[in-house]
Amino acid sequence: MDTCYQLLIVDTTAHTLLVVDGLTNAILAEVTLPSAEAITAIYPACDGVKVFLPAAGNGGNGSVHILNLSNYSLYRLPVAISHPEYFALKDTIAYFADPAGNLYTLNTATLAVTAWKTNVDNLACVGLAAAQENILSLWEDSSNGLLSVMDTAGQIVHEYRLPGVPTALAVDSSGLAYVSLVGKDNQLGLAVIGKETEEISPAALKLTCPLCQGPLSGYPIDLALNNNAIYMITEEGSLTIIDKTAMQATKHTTLGQSLDAITLLPNDRQAIGLSVIKGNLAMVDLAAGRITALTATSHYLGPVAVITQHQRK
Repeated sequence: MDTCYQLLIVDTTAHTLLVVDGLTNAILAEVTLPSAEAITAIYPACDGVKVFLPAAGNGGNGSVHILNLSNYSLYRLPVAISHPEYFALKDTIAYFADPAGNLYTLNTATLAVTAWKTNVDNLACVGLAAAQENILSLWEDSSNGLLSVMDTAGQIVHEYRLPGVPTALAVDSSGLAYVSLVGKDNQLGLAVIGKETEEISPAALKLTCPLCQGPLSGYPIDLALNNNAIYMITEEGSLTIIDKTAMQATKHTTLGQSLDAITLLPNDRQAIGLSVIKGNLAMVDLAAGRITALTATSHYLGPVAVITQHQRK
């Protein structure tokens, strides 16, 4: 039996958040969003009731809205923040990075905003994630990358130099961090970093085609994880599936259109792909490695998230 889930979709053109039943495709709610702001992420809280929606306004300003899943009401936290380019949540503390790479914290209970780390090295922040005990930030420095692991007090626990340009960051439930990379030869790469890893410069897996064993090239733009595999999409429109145990690519296929983000569905057989340029959502059959359905819309779509029944308990 398939797991019940809800699909949350930001329609930026209509300034609407759509809540869709994942099994029936019925629209459960259409929530009006602020017209002067752009939602930058959809982040479910651990209580299974609230969903955080950080938003960017004009002049570098930002805000955080919260959707109540029990009645689909939306309210804005009464506090001003900087533009939240990247956002992560751990318990009641939100962590976010502005476009200049400065890091902040927001206590969602007390509404206290704290400047956490100033980007004195002028690196480009390309990712932020909450792990079991730490906060991870991903940075690009010329042709290389840096993964910084900090505790919740803002102290650096580890820093890892990455052999390539980092493009996306994902963390699994065990605390392992996965970073997609582009090498000097444009080859797709993947670095896997554990919370106990001591190496300052971890080796990167150079991905090769499972059929011809030739190097895979492209610009990876997003990662998604489940218990068994890592799913990587590129801006050129390819999907690569990497076995977590063997740490090698088991499938590489061209999807037919570029995607900007991929979100796995609870059945682990399908995924939702978001294309900002095309203004549509794609249903991806992961086993077949192809798009099976596209939405018929020309609207500019924003972030997408899947909320399972387990998350709502």
